[in-house]
Amino acid sequence: MSDNEPVLAIIGGGPRGISVLERIAVRLSPDASAQVHIYEPCELGSGRVWQTDQPQNLVMNTYAGQVTFFVDDSVHCAGAHVNGPDLIAWARLIVEQHDGVVSPEVDPQARAVWQAHPAQPEVTRSLLAEARALEPWSHPSRVFFGRYLQWFADRALALLPSGVHVMHHRTRATAVDVDATGGRERYRISASDGTLIADAAVLALGWLDAEPGVARVTELPWVAPENPIEQRLDQLGAGESVAVRGLGMGFYDALVLLTEGRGGRYEPVGSFESAHGDRVAKLRYVPSGREPQLQIGSASGVPFRSKSVYHALPPQADLAALDRALAAAVPGQTDFDRDLWPALVDDARRAWATTRARLEAERGQDAVVGIPAELDLQQLTDPLPAQLHTSDQYARWFVEFLTADVIEAAKGLDSPLKAAAWTISAARARIAEFASFGGLTADSFRAGYARYMTLGAKLGSGPPAFRTAQLLAAIEAGIVHPFGPAGQVRVSDGRAELVSPLLPGEARPVSAVLDAWMYQPDAPATTDPLLRHVLDAGVGAVFARVDAAGTAHPTRALAIEAATSRLLDASGEPRRALYSVGIPQEEARGFSAISPLPHTDSALLRETDAVADDVVTRLR
Repeated sequence: MSDNEPVLAIIGGGPRGISVLERIAVRLSPDASAQVHIYEPCELGSGRVWQTDQPQNLVMNTYAGQVTFFVDDSVHCAGAHVNGPDLIAWARLIVEQHDGVVSPEVDPQARAVWQAHPAQPEVTRSLLAEARALEPWSHPSRVFFGRYLQWFADRALALLPSGVHVMHHRTRATAVDVDATGGRERYRISASDGTLIADAAVLALGWLDAEPGVARVTELPWVAPENPIEQRLDQLGAGESVAVRGLGMGFYDALVLLTEGRGGRYEPVGSFESAHGDRVAKLRYVPSGREPQLQIGSASGVPFRSKSVYHALPPQADLAALDRALAAAVPGQTDFDRDLWPALVDDARRAWATTRARLEAERGQDAVVGIPAELDLQQLTDPLPAQLHTSDQYARWFVEFLTADVIEAAKGLDSPLKAAAWTISAARARIAEFASFGGLTADSFRAGYARYMTLGAKLGSGPPAFRTAQLLAAIEAGIVHPFGPAGQVRVSDGRAELVSPLLPGEARPVSAVLDAWMYQPDAPATTDPLLRHVLDAGVGAVFARVDAAGTAHPTRALAIEAATSRLLDASGEPRRALYSVGIPQEEARGFSAISPLPHTDSALLRETDAVADDVVTRLR
C-alpha cells in the first residue's frame, strides 16, 4: 500500500454498503489502486438485519423471486449492467451444484455469473434443504437471504483489482468530521480501533437506533421496539400476562419466537375453505407451557392483511388512472388527497369490478353470489366497526376479520377484495418516487401521503397467509388474546392494567410490556453515535420541506443532493465526497427500505450506482 493511494471509507457493510462497493468494482480499471475501509461489526453483506445466526423459522416478508442485488438491464444507470442471479436463481444454482442437474429456469447470464464465482461448498451444503424447497413465490428464511448477501459481498470483493486493498473493521464508526488540511476537504473517521483520514466516505447506516417514541412503563419489565432478533424476549416469563403494542410485521416475528421458539408447535388440522382458489392450512397450536400470555392490540386495532396465495409472483397492478394523474401532477404543487388519491381509488374500483366480471364470465352467476357489484372503499380501508364496547366483542371481530381475510388470500387472483387491496398497495413505489425531494406539498406529505403509506403497508405488505393461520391457532389455544385498539398500560397502587379509551370500563392485568414494532427512520432522533455527531457538528443537516408560505418543515431524513446522494451541510451546499445512502433518507428519497426487485428499475440500485459513479470520479 502507498501513502498516495486514494482512501475510501464505507461505513456500514450491509446490503447498501456492499452494493456501493460492487458498483465501484465494475468501474475500476485493472491497474487501479486504492484503500477501502469498511466499518461493519457484523458479517459483510448480511449486516445487522440479515445476520445468519438468527432462527431459521424467521422468514422474509417478500418472495424468493422478487429479490436481487444485481443491477440488471432494467436499471437506468451509468454503470455496467450485470444480470446475475436473483435469490430464486441462486437457490436453483445451489441445487445444481449438488445434484448435477441443470435447471432450465436459470438464465444463462445468471449462471455465468455464478460459475465465475460460485458460493463456497460449506455454505451451499448448509442451505441445500431450503434451496430445494424454494419456489419463486416462497418466503425464504432470513438466514438464506443473509447468505446470498454474503456471497454477493464475496463476489464484489473478488471483482476489485489487485491494487485495491480492503480492510474490514469489525467495529462501528462513531464520528465523521471534515478535515480541510492542505486545502482539500477530506474526512476523519473515528472508531474504537483508531482514526482514519479518507478522501471519500459513504454512510450506509441502514436501520437507525432511536429513542423510543412511546412512553415507557417504568414500573414493569419492558421489551423496547427493535429488530425482533435483538429484542430481550427472555424477559417475558412463562404464563406472564404481557401487553403487546403493535400488530405489524414485528409482531408476527415476536409471535414465532415466543411460540415455536419456546418449544411449541403448529400442526395442520384442515384448511380454510373458499368457494374457489387454493387452500390455506388451518392449524392447531400445541403449547410447550413456556409461552407468556399475549394481550395484543395496536393504535388502530386493525391487523395487517395476509398476502394472497397466487402460486406465482404477484400480478402487475393496473394503475392507468394513477399514471395519468402523475403525468399531469406539478412537482411541488401536488396534494396527495386532491390530485392522486381519487385516481388510485378509481384503479382499485376497476380492479374489483374486473375481477368480479371475470369470475362471473368464467364460472357463472353462482361464483359472484355474495360479492357486491362495487368495492366498499370504507370497508377495505377502515374495517373496524364503529361500535365496539368490550374486549370480547373486539376479539370476536378480530378472529372473524382474519379468518375471512385468509379465505380471500386463498382465492389468489379470484378475490376482488385482494385485487383492490393489491392495487392500492402496489402503487406505493410509484407515488414515493414522485413524492421524493418535494414532489408533494409539505402539508400533503405529512398528512395524506403518510396516511396512504401506512394503509398501503397494511393492505399489501402483511404477513404470509400461513403466519395469519398461526396467529389464529395461537388465539384458539389461549396463548394470544386480542384486547382492543389504542391500548395503554395504567399503573396504580402497584397494579398494572391494560386499558383502552375506546373500551371504557375494560381492564386486563399485565406484568410486562412488549413493543412489537421497529422504529421509523428518524435521523434527528437517532441515538446512533456517528449520525448524532454528523448532525450536532454540522457536518450534515436535516432535510426540510418548504410549504407554500415559504416555511421550512424539518423531516426525519438527512439532507442529500438528489443526483449523487452527497450530504448537504447547513447552508444547503453538498460536501465534496461525503455521501449517505438508504434508510436515513426515507423522508427525502422515499421507499428506501425496500430491497431491489428484479426487472423493475430499482431505485435502491440506481442510488448506489450513482454514488459509486461520483466516488470513482472524485477519487481519480
